[in-house]
Amino acid sequence: MTALKFKSAGKTDSLDNTVVVKPCPTYPARPEGDYFVYSFLTPENKEVIAMAQKLMEENGWRDDPLMVFFNFVRTIKYVSDRKQHGIPEYWSFPCETLKRLKGDCEDVSWLLGSLLLATQYLDELQGSGLNVYADDMVRVPLGAFQGNGHAWVDVCTDLFTGDWEWYTIEPTANDKLSLDSNAWPVDYAIRMDYQPELYVYREICEQIVGNVGCYKRRGQHRLVYGFRGGGGLRALLRKAALFILDAIS
Repeated sequence: MTALKFKSAGKTDSLDNTVVVKPCPTYPARPEGDYFVYSFLTPENKEVIAMAQKLMEENGWRDDPLMVFFNFVRTIKYVSDRKQHGIPEYWSFPCETLKRLKGDCEDVSWLLGSLLLATQYLDELQGSGLNVYADDMVRVPLGAFQGNGHAWVDVCTDLFTGDWEWYTIEPTANDKLSLDSNAWPVDYAIRMDYQPELYVYREICEQIVGNVGCYKRRGQHRLVYGFRGGGGLRALLRKAALFILDAIS
């Protein structure tokens, strides 16, 4: 993927954090036009939910969904946009990647992120002891790796050490998921030259401003882009809560 470009503007709070609430940025992701970048996280899609259900059933509901879904996504054939679509940039929706079973870094990242978020729709996971990944536990960072445009997945999980922590997951890896192989604490991944520019959540986007470092909800320079339209009272309350946290952090 090519680099994203954003305007740097905003206010400075008491801790010198830049915080701006504004519409999520768009990107010319497909030939038909620009898309809001979080449009490609689609856990509510029926094909995504059906695949999440199928994969967990095939696993016998034994392993954490992150492990199960990663083992599936890593079997998807890596193909560049130019080779698959004949153009340098083409973001596929997760349901399209499921049909083609091939794609590049952002395609498999959107798919893995969507599958993880779809655990909220799987009733069998409730009370099972396995993780249900909520909206604020999964994000797709867009940025660069070793100087090249890249997308990957960050997950807040206790899978690896028993402690809840953000991990960078490399969904284009061929190996099985394991700590320090294709899963690293976010701060370590940044030292490996993963360079996030924009964190894409299901309902918000956040852009780091200034020095890139370990992402933290509190105490990190970032731009906070606005929520999806709609969502009712729950979405409004979530928006207000995050805005207050940003104002006081």
